[in-house]
Amino acid sequence: MKTTGIKNVDETFKAATQPLRDGLDLRENVQIAMATFQQNCGLGPIANMKQCVRTLVSRIQNSCDNVTLQLSMRSNVS
Repeated sequence: MKTTGIKNVDETFKAATQPLRDGLDLRENVQIAMATFQQNCGLGPIANMKQCVRTLVSRIQNSCDNVTLQLSMRSNVS
């Protein structure tokens, strides 16, 4: 980051740099996951999570086959 020359301001932003990077990385990961989810649901990029879930539920309810839903939680995703 660019310094301002004001010690207190520079130190404050220096301390906040890593949490800001982490937040940006998290936001990017969520956006990628949401885009993948929308694509898997067959909906466009403007669809929200609720619309995707409703579409999936509708497909499951209208399916004649037995459907198994598997949810996997991953920690430490980079």
